[in-house]
Amino acid sequence: MKKVLFCALNARYNHTNLAIRTLCTYAAKKLKEKQLDGKIQLCVKEWSINQPTEEIIRNIAESFDGAEPDLLLFSVYIWNCSLTYIVADAIKQIFPSMIIGFGGPEVAYQSSAVFEKCAAPSFIISGEGERPVSEILEKFAEAGETASGCDFVKALKPVKGLFFRDGSFSGDFLPVQLDEIPFVYGNNSAFTERADIKDCIVYYESARGCPFNCAYCLSSIDKKVRTLPIERVLDEIAFFMSEGYRLIKFVDRTFNLNPVHYLKIWQYIIENHNGKTAFHFEIEARNLCKESFELLKKAPAGAIQFEVGIQSTNPKTLAAVNRSPDVESIAKNIRQIPKNIHVHLDLIAGLPEENLISFGHSYDYVAALKGEQLQLGFLKVLSGAPIADTTKQTGWEFMHIPPYEVLKTPVLPYRDILKLKDVETLTDIFYNSSDFSYTIRYITDKTSLFCFFFEFAHYINKDRGGVPLLRKTTDWFALLAEFIPVYFSSAREPLPVSKEFDAEQCTETELQDAALAAHELLRFDFIRRAKTSTFAPWYERRYDKNAHAEALHKHTNVVSTRLSYANSEYEEFLINPFDISAKQNTKILFLYAGKEQRQNQNYTTKENTSFIVL
Repeated sequence: MKKVLFCALNARYNHTNLAIRTLCTYAAKKLKEKQLDGKIQLCVKEWSINQPTEEIIRNIAESFDGAEPDLLLFSVYIWNCSLTYIVADAIKQIFPSMIIGFGGPEVAYQSSAVFEKCAAPSFIISGEGERPVSEILEKFAEAGETASGCDFVKALKPVKGLFFRDGSFSGDFLPVQLDEIPFVYGNNSAFTERADIKDCIVYYESARGCPFNCAYCLSSIDKKVRTLPIERVLDEIAFFMSEGYRLIKFVDRTFNLNPVHYLKIWQYIIENHNGKTAFHFEIEARNLCKESFELLKKAPAGAIQFEVGIQSTNPKTLAAVNRSPDVESIAKNIRQIPKNIHVHLDLIAGLPEENLISFGHSYDYVAALKGEQLQLGFLKVLSGAPIADTTKQTGWEFMHIPPYEVLKTPVLPYRDILKLKDVETLTDIFYNSSDFSYTIRYITDKTSLFCFFFEFAHYINKDRGGVPLLRKTTDWFALLAEFIPVYFSSAREPLPVSKEFDAEQCTETELQDAALAAHELLRFDFIRRAKTSTFAPWYERRYDKNAHAEALHKHTNVVSTRLSYANSEYEEFLINPFDISAKQNTKILFLYAGKEQRQNQNYTTKENTSFIVL
C-alpha cells in the first residue's frame, strides 16, 4: 500500500494547519468514491518551526510505523518556507525515489524561483489544492507499485493546477464548492488527529474568497466568495462547543459580508455557548449592521473576538492600496461594539504615502478606539499581491527573503522603520498585555500615545543602546516608572517628531498632576496583577495591616486568616484609579483569583482580580 504524508511546519506548537487537513479529508473522500481508498494510506503530521530540524526529518522518515512515505506533500507559507526547503531537500537526499510536492501561498505565485531554491519538489500546486491533490492521489493509487520517480511525474501532466520543474504549467483548475469538502475535525476526518487539538488554536472556514481589492493581500486575487450552508456551519460550531475546544479562528477573509450568514452564526454561539470556547472573526467594521450591535450585547464575555484591519487613516495611503477612505464609518461602528467583545485593531507600517508623522496620527486614532489589542505590523511584499508592482518603483526596498518585509519606502527611510519597530515592541509590552491597562488608558487620554512610546523608545535607546527585551514584567514596570516623570516634566525637550503630536503647553501644576496620576495608576496596575511579597524601590508602599484585617472581615467571609491574607491585598492611593477627576486618597482591598466570597463589589476587571473601594 502506498503511503502519503501531508506535512505542515507551524509557527508555534499550539497552532494547527487547516490546509493539510482539508486536502487530506477531501482526497480521502474522492478515493473512497472511486474505490481506491484501499490502495493508499494517508497521514497528516505537524511540527513547529522551533523544533530541531533533525527531529522533523526523522519523524518524516519514520512516519508510517517506522517506514518512510512514498509521496510527501508540504504546505508552504512565509513563516515556514526556509525550514521546509531544508527539510525537503534532506529527505530527497535520503530517499531519492520519494515524490515531493509543494503547495501554499508562498510557492503558488513564484514556482520558478522555488524550483531554483529547492531541489526536492517535482511539482508545485497553484492556488487551491483540493482538486489537484485528489487527482494526484487517484493517479498514484491507480499506478500501484510503479508510481515512483520521473515516470509518475510525467503521468501528472494532465492534472490541472500544477507547475513542473521543466517550466511547464498544466493549466488552471476548477475550484471546489466548499460543501464538497467533508468536516475535517472529529470522527469525520480521514486521519488520526493530534491528541491536544482541543487546547490548540483551531482554524475553521465557513467562506472562501474576498470581494475587496487590498493591494497588499493575496486574498484579493479570488473575488468570488463561496460559503458553506449555514445549517452545516451551525452543526460544526455545535461540535466544537460540545467537545470543549478552546479557540476557533474563522479564516474567512471578511466574515461579516452577509448579515443572513453572520448573524445566525453569532446568535447560535450566544444561545448555546459552553462557557469555554472562544470564536475569533476577522471582520470589516463598516459592514456591521444595526442588528449586530444589539445581538452582540447578549454574548457571554470571552465567547466572541473580532479582528479589524484599519491599516491606516491616511486618505492617500488608503487610496493607494485600494481601501475605502471612510475611516470614520469604521471608527463609529467599532465604538458601538459592546465591551463584552474582545477587539483587535490592526495597523500596517510601510504602506505607500505613509511617513512617520502620518503613521503616528494613524496610530493615535486607532489607540483612541481602545481595542483590547493594537497590532502593529509591517508591510510584507508578497509575490502575487498587487503591491509587488508598486514596490518596483524607485525608492522602495524590501527583503528578498521571507518575511519580505519593507526596508524603506520613498517617504519612510530605514531609520524611521527602526523607530517604528521600537514603538511596536513597546506596544506589545505595554498596550497589548493586560498588565499596564489602567496606566496606558490614562496616557492615551492625556497625550499622544504614539509620542509617548516614541520618546520612551528614544529614552531607552539613549542610555541602553537599544530597546531591551526584558524577561521580567516587573523590570518593565520599573522602567516605565522611571520614564513617566521625565515625560510629564516642564524640563522635557520634545523630539522633533513629537512636536507634531504635542497638544497645547500644560502648566507646571497640570504636568505634576499628570505625572502623579500616571505613577499612581502604575502602582495600581502592579498590585492588581497578582499577590506579591516583593516591592521594587519605585513602588511607595502605603500599607496598613489593621485596615487590611478590618476590610477582610467586613467585606469577605474569612474562614482561614492565612488564606484570606494570601489571596488579598490592601493598598492606599493618592488618586481614585476609577475616577481620576476625583482627586482624593483611595483605599482599596484587592481580592485575587476570585477565591473569597465578596460583598459590595464595586469594580471587577476582566482578569481574576476584584477590587473593593473602602
